[in-house]
Amino acid sequence: MDATVNTPLWYLQLQDLVPTDSGRYTCIVSNSYGSINHTFTLQVVGKPRSAPILKTALPKNKTVQVGDNATFTCIVLVSGTLPDFRWLKWNKSVNSIPKTYNEILNGSYRLIDPYYYKTVQVKSNYGVEVNIVNVTEDDFGLYTCFVSNHIGNDSSSAFLIKNVKPTVPVTGAPVFTDPNLRKRSFRAWPALHSIRLKCQAIGAPPLKYKWLKDGKDFKKYIMDATVNTSLWYLKLRDLIPADSGRYTCIVSNSYGSINHTFTLRVVAIPQSAPILQTALPKNKTVQVGDNATFTCINLVSGSLPDFRWLKWNKSVNSIPKTYNEILNGSYRLIDPYYYKIVRVKNNYGVEVNIVNVTEDDFGLYTCFVSNYIGNDSSSAFLIKNVKPTVPVTGQYLFKTRRSKFFPIRT
Repeated sequence: MDATVNTPLWYLQLQDLVPTDSGRYTCIVSNSYGSINHTFTLQVVGKPRSAPILKTALPKNKTVQVGDNATFTCIVLVSGTLPDFRWLKWNKSVNSIPKTYNEILNGSYRLIDPYYYKTVQVKSNYGVEVNIVNVTEDDFGLYTCFVSNHIGNDSSSAFLIKNVKPTVPVTGAPVFTDPNLRKRSFRAWPALHSIRLKCQAIGAPPLKYKWLKDGKDFKKYIMDATVNTSLWYLKLRDLIPADSGRYTCIVSNSYGSINHTFTLRVVAIPQSAPILQTALPKNKTVQVGDNATFTCINLVSGSLPDFRWLKWNKSVNSIPKTYNEILNGSYRLIDPYYYKIVRVKNNYGVEVNIVNVTEDDFGLYTCFVSNYIGNDSSSAFLIKNVKPTVPVTGQYLFKTRRSKFFPIRT
């Protein structure tokens, strides 16, 4: 029991709960007119606090052809805090799966742009998919999902393997090799990225390829330097919205010709620091013993952002306006045990839950979100609701609240 518990106090405070504190707690209130009592049933729930643990057998090896799409998935089963996901693509020379953190730390790989990440939920567990669209030769090799929190890390890897179809002698007029080519006629692609439009064909050699944009010959500056009449793809680099249009591939030989048109739309995706929804979190007014929840939602982010909730010291009574004020401020990081991921339409955010509010919980809270480009923050106050006292006589009457489950405060 808390050292301050005595007969004039109407509450019992239990600190640093452990599972053995579970049980039935009876409150007896008496005066010269009589007595009343009420029993609370308390169950202390222990939640694991650990480094993240990834689901085994994920991601799985994938075998695809050039031009296909591929998706790798990893799911976190256990994590003491909200973990951070990263997908790595190893250099071609790496053909064995890393077994230690040092092998990853000192490895030869590139970080995959989080534009290609997608947050997924499987029952109560979260994970991240990475999508490799329009696979090229450079995409084959080893991929690693690396996940970490402030306690530790875990990783799991898989290979993207090339499916090579046996070649057979061909004759006659050209025929496209991809039976699904017409289903891939429309392409939406992010600005500043590169794309290959592919129309591989078979037929009696030699095959000649020609490309048109909106029915006209290309200007030379648009085309990749390696494009020529023997190549079956067109590579466009560093796309801008003006590159949108209709791209026609014409394949011909001495027996005839075929053609296919791609419609390309270049989408300008913002690559920016995260931007939080305004008016969140909202100030909350509660009494001691109540529960309170603050929410912040990320609207725009050039990559997968990282969320942190801060509780400022009692002496702080003004909202920080700059990153330096936060960097040098007086606060504590709230244990991510109390975080909950939420989704509002297509946007993700994080709630923080303050259970069984005490005097120390009142004050200023800040949601701080960041990625490698920049950061944003938004704040709100948890305010104490003080009820006016009025004289009372006669027997005591309880203002009761149903029994509830309390998580361990750590």
